[in-house]
Amino acid sequence: MLADLTQSARLTRQAPAWGNAAAVLLSIGVAVVLVLTLDRARLWSAVELVPREPLPVIAAAAAYTAAFWLKALGWQRLLSASLPAGRLFSILQAGLFLNHALPLKAGEVSRPYLAAKHGVPSMEAISTTLMARITDFAALALIATIALSFGSLPLAAGIVLGIATAALIVTALVLVTAGVWTPSFLPGRLVALVAGLRAAFRGIGPSRLLQAAPLVLLSWLLEGAVLFSAAHLLGSDVSLQLAIGATAFTVLFQVVHVTPGGIGVYETSMTSVLALHGVPADEALTLAVLTHALKFAYSFAVGGPFFVFEGVSLLKGRGDRPRSASSFEVAAARAWNAVNEGKPFTVVFSLAVLVVLSLPEALSPEYWRSFVVALAAVVPLYLVFARYDFPLKLRAALWVYLALFLLAFRFVDVAAIALVVAL
Repeated sequence: MLADLTQSARLTRQAPAWGNAAAVLLSIGVAVVLVLTLDRARLWSAVELVPREPLPVIAAAAAYTAAFWLKALGWQRLLSASLPAGRLFSILQAGLFLNHALPLKAGEVSRPYLAAKHGVPSMEAISTTLMARITDFAALALIATIALSFGSLPLAAGIVLGIATAALIVTALVLVTAGVWTPSFLPGRLVALVAGLRAAFRGIGPSRLLQAAPLVLLSWLLEGAVLFSAAHLLGSDVSLQLAIGATAFTVLFQVVHVTPGGIGVYETSMTSVLALHGVPADEALTLAVLTHALKFAYSFAVGGPFFVFEGVSLLKGRGDRPRSASSFEVAAARAWNAVNEGKPFTVVFSLAVLVVLSLPEALSPEYWRSFVVALAAVVPLYLVFARYDFPLKLRAALWVYLALFLLAFRFVDVAAIALVVAL
């Protein structure tokens, strides 16, 4: 089975020269059209603003990194094979680089290939990668449906998004329960391949899928921070809800793309949805180009080194035999253990949750002033819990604190609840 993955990767690398040339020419053509039509002066002003106000870009990069870390944790939940989250994060970053450097989503092929090279059974590498992508698009469709349906999205488009969400969720559940239908008329080798894939899908099971889904959903919510930060640089009036919804809507159109990073399709889809929600068309195009440029910069600056690391690892044959964990994996594992051990009974876990939930508001000084005041208000409660061990048998009593909060503030933070449950 690993040979099949190797052959698939080899075919991707040996794509016809005319196909690669066509993709390059199409990319150049799209870039020329974008340069001629967008507001270059305003775009350049936003770029010049970055050295003076780096916080928006730093916040976007942090949120984008956190999103990929959550995707790695979600993928880890789907796997039965033991592979560190740091390694899965590295594979995802390498795939991100390939998706932006090469046409035809080459990074999607690299994910199961690299996972198999690092010891994951080939059928499990393929099935979990496919399931992760199905979960991605189900989460995107759900986010776009909820975030955009309350704006100017036409009713028909909202219905289509809703149907797509339901169809993707049903598909995922069918695959992990019933598996894949194996046609009897296929050649023997293909029948064996599909049968192996079917068993791998069923091996995931609904339980693992339900553990991964909240992490994936939260990761795509965080990815909206890139558009939100780009809007801040341009001075555009784009709400966080619209940024999240427009990002989800745009990525939905990236299922297949010919040009590297989906140049052209990305800008067109984001410009359309932003213009539909009241952003002037020329401003929407400039905002889409800036957002995509930030993602390209991240994929090369962050994803590029991970691609090199994975390439060197394969050349040295380190992925095929047991080895000691890298410094990054050790640091990531220790950080995760510090957050995860003890869950809500430790201040580290609580602070980590608060910091992640605060990323969308990273650009608001008023928010951080309120954050510090709120944090100071709960210090006495923390000191009580730190001094006196909380009896585990009384964990259900913690719901009393939540009930008091709801009665006092009449506010429910769905994102906070989803994050805590996922962790």
